[in-house]
Amino acid sequence: KVEWVFFNVSISQAFVITLIYYAFLFDGEQDFMGVAKHALNCVFALIDILLSGIPVLFLHFVHLSLVASVYFVFTAIYWAAGGTNDDGDPYVYPFLDYGNSPYVAVGFVVGSILLLAPLFQALTHGLYRLR
Repeated sequence: KVEWVFFNVSISQAFVITLIYYAFLFDGEQDFMGVAKHALNCVFALIDILLSGIPVLFLHFVHLSLVASVYFVFTAIYWAAGGTNDDGDPYVYPFLDYGNSPYVAVGFVVGSILLLAPLFQALTHGLYRLR
């Protein structure tokens, strides 16, 4: 069952990460590493869901929501501890700037947990049903 949870989280998370990267972070320049980390991740997840025999249930969005919650708690602790990103900015990503844009950050966190996780688990479940 642990493998099942990891499978469900990793597949749905691949789609979420790809969407967030290309919607909020992509600057128009693409190199191989950018494609490998974001676009190919989604392609491999799609292949995995279509070829594996592991079932995907919609109700398992709670697993993705839990992982997202842990990640967002980490980003808040990292910010509070004075952590910076590669550019020296006091946030991990611009939409998680708890200091200068707390409402945007909290909105993104809540939206990700309550909307994106169920939405992308539904997408993953739909792909599972199509195979």
